[in-house]
Amino acid sequence: MRRIAFFVEGASELLFVERLIYEVANSKEVHVTKKKIRGGGKSGVHPKTFTEYDGVREPSDETFYVLIYDCGGDRLVASRIKEEHANLTNAGYEKIIGVRDVRPDFEKAEIPKLAQIMSSVVDKKLAPVVFILSAMEVEAWFLAEYNHFEKIHPDLNPQLISESLGFDPRTFDVSDRVNPSQDLESSYALKGVSYDKYSVQNTVDKLDFAFIYSELVSTIPELAVLTSTVDSFLTKPVDLPLE
Repeated sequence: MRRIAFFVEGASELLFVERLIYEVANSKEVHVTKKKIRGGGKSGVHPKTFTEYDGVREPSDETFYVLIYDCGGDRLVASRIKEEHANLTNAGYEKIIGVRDVRPDFEKAEIPKLAQIMSSVVDKKLAPVVFILSAMEVEAWFLAEYNHFEKIHPDLNPQLISESLGFDPRTFDVSDRVNPSQDLESSYALKGVSYDKYSVQNTVDKLDFAFIYSELVSTIPELAVLTSTVDSFLTKPVDLPLE
């Protein structure tokens, strides 16, 4: 069984990665485990805990095993990878992916600095690590997949958003939006719909991944890295006997 691990900052990124995996893979060939990591750290006040999102489900004869960790905050993605890197390498994970937003701690111009900071924690002797820094938030990707708006509400469309909020989801540069999650909230609110941590699953379920692959990966570099990494893992021939 081939293994890959994702460390993401929160629920929005976790749900997006999970949906992406299932869009690419045959559900019978991939086993996805989602866990929250909480506590730990230098203080030791609260012991580290791992909580399964959907309860414990053991893998069977799937070809691919995907582990997604919700780190509980963007600042924790790199440190959680550092903590678990050796264990995952020893367990046979061939690649580790870290996904986090850039805001609110960094501005667009500081993305190279953030990438350098995060890479500095990686032990190059262990399984390779790839960092995906969504500029400025993963919600910018949701905004750019503008086909989903009419699924949220039949009268919500890019033209209305452009006329009301001053940016057009069909043509904007995702990295130019300072607060994409607020943009998404404001867009939905035009038709009385909420966007928050309780409704993010609804948004992810309505995203058009065919459009994401055919259009958005060519204009959003970090999304292209994420999709190509997933594609490579799920389509690469298996050279070793399955466990």
